[in-house]
Amino acid sequence: MDYKITYREKNKGIQCIINYKNEHGEWKQKSKQGFKTQKESKPWQTDMISELDKKIEELKKGLELNDEYKDITFKEFKKVYLEDLSFYREPNTVTAHRTGLKAFSDLDDSRIIDIEFLDIKKIVNKLIKQGLDTTTIRGYITPVRSLFKIAKEEYKIITINPMDGFKIKLPKPKKKKEIRVLSKNELSTLIDTIKPTKDRMIIIIASKCGLRAGEIAGLTWNDIDFKNKDLIINKQWKEDKKGNWGFGTTKSINSDRKVPFSPYVEKELRRYKEICVRELKHDRLFPENMTSSMCTRFNLKFERMGYNDISIHDLRHTYATNLIAIGLDFKTIAKYMGDTVEVVIKTYAHFNDDMYKAGKAKINKYL
Repeated sequence: MDYKITYREKNKGIQCIINYKNEHGEWKQKSKQGFKTQKESKPWQTDMISELDKKIEELKKGLELNDEYKDITFKEFKKVYLEDLSFYREPNTVTAHRTGLKAFSDLDDSRIIDIEFLDIKKIVNKLIKQGLDTTTIRGYITPVRSLFKIAKEEYKIITINPMDGFKIKLPKPKKKKEIRVLSKNELSTLIDTIKPTKDRMIIIIASKCGLRAGEIAGLTWNDIDFKNKDLIINKQWKEDKKGNWGFGTTKSINSDRKVPFSPYVEKELRRYKEICVRELKHDRLFPENMTSSMCTRFNLKFERMGYNDISIHDLRHTYATNLIAIGLDFKTIAKYMGDTVEVVIKTYAHFNDDMYKAGKAKINKYL
């Protein structure tokens, strides 16, 4: 191994600097300060040179690097990585990975082969200082770890994954936000207040039928069985692998289902059908372009109305909890929700004020 040793005074002591050529023939540095004299640094020099020499020799004997990508930057390889990912993962997953990698944009101009663990750790520390939730940061780290794994194992750009063997310490996660369940009065007020009529109808279907946002946006008038009072759920509005929005499969094998609706919902659907502007291309009830923008729009509406802690998905939780409150068994609820019994028990069995009052009334009467 080619190397040179230099010294300099720093912080009232001696800093020893080892300049060496790595496995790519590029000059790198290792240094340590705090020595009283140059002689005192000799043992450290010997150990470090031996360690570096052994490491570089092992790397040279290892995988042959792909010269085509030798100078590729983090930003450039992100595009390669995300394009590959789009061939076998759902668009939502690709979007999540893109978001995570964007958080590490400080690395964009660095070559993949030059990035070390400490470079990554500095960015993680920066995210922690910004006050991001631990779960969010962990979600950002996952695609970065995956990117370097692909760079090493598939593209042969690096011989060492800078994240291998290192554990990034994160603060303890904040207490998970409890799922918000609206009381009967809160839901009635929300439905009576929200405008326009289209948005009111979306709220009714979300809270009285428990549909997901993509399922609501994917509803066509052919899916409304007025005779049997059922919603036919067999598709959803989603983004495809090319970034285009349109009809796609439902979330899981359990998601294709029939959801019964009440006379109240039937009345509201018939009324809405008479006054709504029909979509010519797909005949959807709600011609939303993207479910993400639809959810964002409703979040802003809810905030302006004083509901700062709910979303469209919370209305699905309200629906499930109300089914439990009226005594439906978990198997039936799971069928209506398009979930498994286990998910319903774990996620949707919430105790709200209405259930508390009903239980208290029964205790007063019978106990």
